[in-house]
Amino acid sequence: MENIMVGRQPILDKKEKLFAYELLFRSSQKNVINDGERATAEVITNSLESIGLGNLTQDKPAFINFTSKMIKSKIPDILSSESIYIEILEDVEVDSEILEICRELKNEGFKIVLDDFEFKESLIDLIKIADIIKIDFLNSTKRERKRTLELIRNKYNSQVNFLAEKIEDYSDLEEAKKFNYDYYQGFYFTKPDIVSGKKLEPLQMSYNSILKELNKDNPNFRKIEKII
Repeated sequence: MENIMVGRQPILDKKEKLFAYELLFRSSQKNVINDGERATAEVITNSLESIGLGNLTQDKPAFINFTSKMIKSKIPDILSSESIYIEILEDVEVDSEILEICRELKNEGFKIVLDDFEFKESLIDLIKIADIIKIDFLNSTKRERKRTLELIRNKYNSQVNFLAEKIEDYSDLEEAKKFNYDYYQGFYFTKPDIVSGKKLEPLQMSYNSILKELNKDNPNFRKIEKII
């Protein structure tokens, strides 16, 4: 069986306790996947089928990146709203379809996270329904971050939580605490670690599904027939 890997980086709350993990694509191959859809698909498949989401996240929420195409393809519909946070990448073009789907996802219980956030007027409608906004400390100035926080809190979404990402040193953490960020993430705490497992081939997956059903007190033979 092929070796598979998933990266995970802790996300901490105000007390610096583990709140969630961001799941990241990692590969044992030398070639790098630059395709966002494929990378996210690999993360979801490896997390759910091969390693197990609970094993990866210690039953904490999982932040997973989604491209525009994956959102419009309704990929989140196959996931659990209790355990998955929908992290919308910064290059997603927010149109009426994206907004409608995000509102539907919120109604289903999903949390909407805006990644590597930079304020743009085109994002206002999405800001209003966002649950968490991630502010990149490595690629922004203190002045820019302060202005962004004040603008959103005072004008567009007073209930949104802010996540300080790419916290590199103690001064970054001090600033995040001073401006009342809700969550922290970055190399100052820890780099992403790698969790590995074995990729299940389709035949083995079917075999395991059949065994699981047969081990029930009242096996559903119609379900077994469909698996076969």
